[in-house]
Amino acid sequence: MRLGEKSRRPAVMGGLFVLALAGMAAVRHNRPVLMKLGFDDTLRPRLHCIMNPFRERGPERVCEWYLAELRSGRVDSLRPLVRQDSVDHIMSRESQYRIVSWRIGDRKDKSTGSDLMYWVRRAGGYPPGEEEVMFVLSSHGDRWECADFSAIY
Repeated sequence: MRLGEKSRRPAVMGGLFVLALAGMAAVRHNRPVLMKLGFDDTLRPRLHCIMNPFRERGPERVCEWYLAELRSGRVDSLRPLVRQDSVDHIMSRESQYRIVSWRIGDRKDKSTGSDLMYWVRRAGGYPPGEEEVMFVLSSHGDRWECADFSAIY
């Protein structure tokens, strides 16, 4: 083996991995989640998603706007999305345990909309770790609208 061949091997392998991911994305172009990876063995495993880079990001932009509102303490932005019997509970919990960070945990697209689940970390004395929040969105042509929000505290 000549000098330099060994140092090129990781770059070649990395390039092949990227090409494989791009090929998988092209084949599954209409699926937003290419692969889900679970690294823990719990009842609700904290899945990590490899997202399709060619996916439609409209639903995620809407959800991330709401998540940013919650992180900033503007919990009233959720009021229209929450079931009437849960409004007081969710508003008080979101005020008490403010979201500090999030990552997408799952996304399922349907013909009429999309369901997105995020793993969030909270402040305010909330136990360490991640909990889930769920958004249900409806599609109106090229416009996305959030129809429901729920969370586990």
